[in-house]
Amino acid sequence: MVEGENIRLGFRRHMDIFRGIPFADIPGRFEKPKRHPGWDGVLKATEYRKRCLQVNLIMTDTRGSEDCLYLNIWVPHGRSVSTGLPVMVWIYGGGFLAGGSMGANFLDNYLYSGQEIADRGNVIIVTLGYRVGTLGFLSTGDSSLPGNYGLWDQHAAIAWVNRNIRSFGGDPDNITVFGESAGGDSHTPNKGLFKRAISQSGVALCPWAVNKNPRKFAEEIALKVNCPTDDTMAACLKMTDPALLTLAGSLSLSSSPDHPLVGNLALSPVIDGDFLPDEPYNLFHNAADIDYIAGVNDMDGHLFTGLDVPSINSPLIDTSVEDVKRLLASYTKEKGKAGLDNAYSTYTSTWGSNPSRETIKKTVVEIGTDYIFLVPTQAALHLHAANATTGRTYSYLFSQPNRMGGIGRPYPSWMGADHADDLQYVFGKPFTTPLAYWPRHRDVSGYMIAYWTNFAKTGDPNKGDLSVPATWPQFTSTGQQFLEINSKMDKSYVHQKMRLGVVYTEGGMVEGENIRLGFRRHMDIFRGIPFADIPGRFEKPKRHPGWDVSTGLPVMVWLYGGGFLAGGSMGANFLDNYLYSGQEIADRGNVIIVTLGYRVGTLGFLSTGDSSLPGNYGLWDQHAAIAWVNRNIRSFGGDPDNITIFGESAGGASVSFQTLTPHNKGLFKRAISQSGVALCSWAVNENPRKFAEEIALKVNCPTDDTMAACFKMTDPALLTLAGSLSLSSSPDHPLVENVALSPVIDGDFLPDEPYNLFHNAADIDYIAGVNDMDGHVFTGLDVPSINAPLIDTSVEDMKRLLASYTMEKGKAGLDNAYSTYTSTWGSNPSKETIKKTVVDIGTDYIFLVPSQAALYLHAANATTGRTYSYLFSQPNRMGGIGRPYPSWMGADHADDLQYVFGKPFTTPLGYWPRHRDLSGYMIAYWTNFAKTGDPNKGDLSVPATWPKFTSTGHQFLEINSKMDKSYVHQKMRMRYVHFWTSVLPNLPVIYTE
Repeated sequence: MVEGENIRLGFRRHMDIFRGIPFADIPGRFEKPKRHPGWDGVLKATEYRKRCLQVNLIMTDTRGSEDCLYLNIWVPHGRSVSTGLPVMVWIYGGGFLAGGSMGANFLDNYLYSGQEIADRGNVIIVTLGYRVGTLGFLSTGDSSLPGNYGLWDQHAAIAWVNRNIRSFGGDPDNITVFGESAGGDSHTPNKGLFKRAISQSGVALCPWAVNKNPRKFAEEIALKVNCPTDDTMAACLKMTDPALLTLAGSLSLSSSPDHPLVGNLALSPVIDGDFLPDEPYNLFHNAADIDYIAGVNDMDGHLFTGLDVPSINSPLIDTSVEDVKRLLASYTKEKGKAGLDNAYSTYTSTWGSNPSRETIKKTVVEIGTDYIFLVPTQAALHLHAANATTGRTYSYLFSQPNRMGGIGRPYPSWMGADHADDLQYVFGKPFTTPLAYWPRHRDVSGYMIAYWTNFAKTGDPNKGDLSVPATWPQFTSTGQQFLEINSKMDKSYVHQKMRLGVVYTEGGMVEGENIRLGFRRHMDIFRGIPFADIPGRFEKPKRHPGWDVSTGLPVMVWLYGGGFLAGGSMGANFLDNYLYSGQEIADRGNVIIVTLGYRVGTLGFLSTGDSSLPGNYGLWDQHAAIAWVNRNIRSFGGDPDNITIFGESAGGASVSFQTLTPHNKGLFKRAISQSGVALCSWAVNENPRKFAEEIALKVNCPTDDTMAACFKMTDPALLTLAGSLSLSSSPDHPLVENVALSPVIDGDFLPDEPYNLFHNAADIDYIAGVNDMDGHVFTGLDVPSINAPLIDTSVEDMKRLLASYTMEKGKAGLDNAYSTYTSTWGSNPSKETIKKTVVDIGTDYIFLVPSQAALYLHAANATTGRTYSYLFSQPNRMGGIGRPYPSWMGADHADDLQYVFGKPFTTPLGYWPRHRDLSGYMIAYWTNFAKTGDPNKGDLSVPATWPKFTSTGHQFLEINSKMDKSYVHQKMRMRYVHFWTSVLPNLPVIYTE
């Protein structure tokens, strides 16, 4: 039981106020909140509790307590006790570093007191505390310290309100969460816990709202508090004094145009795979049924830019154009000079030849406002509207001028609404302290309370108990309507396309610039729109043919590798430089790049070998993605009749499977398999039942007819771990044999063995190839001595490896293989010769020979499809004296990926000019092929003409940075291909148990 305070507001109006109700137990350090155990008797909820432990305003000390998970409730009553009232739950801002459930306090007039808004709007107001700073948001980026504790506190409070608010007279089915700045970003898709949300000056897409590199900041904190940065870091941090931890997470207030303040906000939410399972822009489907308002203040960025560029607030000091450029350079640094030049051109396009002092200063504020708040908010509104089912979307711009602007005041006379200026009006301060405000301030406060509480009641800010000065239209992805809110607003304050300036003409879309001219006055400016074509000499003008975005571009769909066990659509990531980013190849080759995700491991490829669990789910995912691209790519400017699929390793084998299945007829035209085809020994699981039973035993499922049903009910993480690849290997048990979760002959996706399905690829243009030392990554684990310069690799180890690869043929297989691979050795082979032979054996068996066989079958079955073969031989960059790999090292498995995706251009300091040459060659060959089916013909020149592979000539192109016309060869490693494809198969099979 809880007892609050009842106050009288007026005739037949009173209010219950409950202060300091615990919604969770005292939180454990870096732990999710737990339910409060409750209390005996009646809890006196009459005093506000301390805010959560945090730094003070000047970052020199701490305030607050770890015992801080409390909430406050205001319940208005009329002549009778209220029931079924709408509920509004407030989440405070403060950069995830500071703040409290009651906000700033002056003479017991708390900023976040819910009294005015609850009384005037007839709603219940709840304010809550949540952990901030180090204790609320520190994360190591892994399970040892996953972070987001403050978000979990908010979730716990919202859940408590949902469970208990009926006892206070509230409707648990009509809860709205609202917040400002970091509080606006904190709204979360808690399914069923609330119905509506309002984000004021902050959304999850803001650049400061998600920490992309939490480990780095955690290590900085650890060093400040004398903790190690190894695996024991999290344990040490948990035992460290909380005040020291909090101070260690202080925000540096030192800033400049080169290092803007917003870049210092590092303690923020993280993608933890739990609270936030993905990037925020991928999660808006979770808010499909949530009514949503989001908006910003028209000079929200002033608070930040006033610290970065202090001269904007100094009436007698000019703000230099150089400062504008430096600030823009900081915000666009990922895009370098091109980003800065485009940004500067955009923001100075209305300046004229001699911009005024005020114009330059206001431009600085606009840049900060757009980057930090306005643009992310518009993006969030677009995504909400695009994903909404029943949820409605509303956009606003708050433009009430700051009361500190004017002559003799701290801020300039042109000052609009600064960050957090809206809070005093939402919480009704012009009514609470009327002597401090003018009547116009009470007007805007009344408008905001009306819109906000109407929305909380009905989901429509225009409909409720309170009248409004203008009808607020819904935001749509096409109209992009928004309401401008200030004290002078009327029906003319409804606008469209905030700071966008896009219209449609007969020639196509035109984007101009929207500028603010003054109070209630904006202007769209469009410069240089062509009204006619380039005129013929002495001829009447003709209609302009129009313009459009790219159309009819070739499309390349990437399938990643990873042994059918791992991988993702973007590949490895270092400082947001994703391996599979399509930017370079798309730009240089003028093609559309598509990357996709598909299920891997147990969930993607487990099969019982029968209809109960047929398998190949990952291949079906790829098929579904390719089909989606075929149906939709025209909307993105692509040509659905000119799609190329390409992939590497298991992705290359997947490409091969996609060409062979009968289900893809007409979906794509071309294919490229890099270091993997359907004929590889690891690409098809010939005995799926055996492996399924091994998985079943690991997860405690039976191996009888109920096995499949049990799998379907088993925890997916356990299933996935049960399918882990054993990295234990030796010459007697090579690593490639451990790859068991792979496609199966299911009678559906793959109706037959792959070598019998090449007729399905008869009209597909096809490239396949390997890296010259593709097998090194495997044989380096099977026979580690090949990478040890001071250790010999024994001939016996080589024989053991060959025996493993030829074991079906017994001694005859081994003897023939050994004879083949040692025929060029002479009587005294060098240490290097033996090591390289081991790599050759692995490369041939695992990749090269199956690829040559696939090329032969494709060429033999082709009708209109063309066939091309390559050998990639650019030496690995880790080879040499004092490096992990030997100096004779060629191209290892996956070495080609960096060049296909243009990394030597993306990160030029990490490569030599020869690497850029090679990358350019590969992008040219790959994208020319995607355009025309011939790697030599397209928009990009190539260093050598690549001939077709034929069943007789077996022509291939060797690709590396030194290549020229002499790099065209024939019959790749024919002696060894002949052994594996003709000699070995004709030897008798040796059967063993």
